[in-house]
Amino acid sequence: DMTKEQWDSIVETNITAQWLVTRTAIPMMTKSRAIRVLFLSSNAGWHFTPGVGAYNVSKAALNNLGASFAAECEEQIPDCDTQINVLDPGEARTEMNQLSEHSAYEVVPMTLLLLTHQINGPNGRFFRRDGTHLSFCSATPYEPRLC
Repeated sequence: DMTKEQWDSIVETNITAQWLVTRTAIPMMTKSRAIRVLFLSSNAGWHFTPGVGAYNVSKAALNNLGASFAAECEEQIPDCDTQINVLDPGEARTEMNQLSEHSAYEVVPMTLLLLTHQINGPNGRFFRRDGTHLSFCSATPYEPRLC
């Protein structure tokens, strides 16, 4: 059974900290007219796994936070090239998932691609570490824009 302190710790780590860092960094990024933020989330945000409900809820909230930040920045700071996206690194061999056959480093190429994308790149989109796009509810896959 989860305590309130455990719940608070998960929410503070997976949502509140991301919100605080991002809202602090965005004003600094606007000086270069390029906003680049990448939230590392989890497929767990779309699952209902017994025993890890708080984690699942926090990742669902993080998914929404990323898309909401993207839409808000695009509307409120139109003179900046905003690219705020969410990346699901997939299951990787970590302390939480020691049986995975995937290295935690497999997410690096997609992370670098999303953080260094040229102007008019994806914004408010969801990706997997292999580059595939997720589409659900209001989220649509990224269609590269031709210049």
